[in-house]
Amino acid sequence: VGGVAGQGNLAIALGLGYDFGENWRFELEGETLYNDLGSINGQPSSFANLRTDTLRLNLFYDFSDFGRWEPYVGAGVGPTRGDLTASASDFLNDTGTVLIRSLACSPGQLPVGVNRLTARGCEVSDRDTNFSWNLTAGLGYDITDNLTWDTNYTYTDIGDFNYDGVYVDANPSI
Repeated sequence: VGGVAGQGNLAIALGLGYDFGENWRFELEGETLYNDLGSINGQPSSFANLRTDTLRLNLFYDFSDFGRWEPYVGAGVGPTRGDLTASASDFLNDTGTVLIRSLACSPGQLPVGVNRLTARGCEVSDRDTNFSWNLTAGLGYDITDNLTWDTNYTYTDIGDFNYDGVYVDANPSI
């Protein structure tokens, strides 16, 4: 499948941590991101969706002497699993009279054994797991001694996933 590009949708994350004192704390975090990537290479009759699930161990340093406010920085590492579902197929022109080849399925040379005359689309439904890392900067507000409201910005690198797809034929029996 050709190129897809998306901007991160809203992620849902839940973390549970422990404060060691002396400005250091850690957290075990689980995060899920579902991203509708839209069409593939801008081609009609195509779509791509990516879901990532991450389990990460984060370490934070809290800057003190700000009263109930607590600015902090952190970093984390852990595995991320990515599930990709994508599909593209040939499509009819605006008048519905000419079948147009989808460029999303054949960005270059087709693999050996795939006939360019019968391949009418491509599909991916695969998952891969990578090592991921993140950097965080944030600001917490101590509601009580044991409860903090937290707002942060996190940059996450999930690496490059490798997915396998198949070419499909217009013949429904294949």
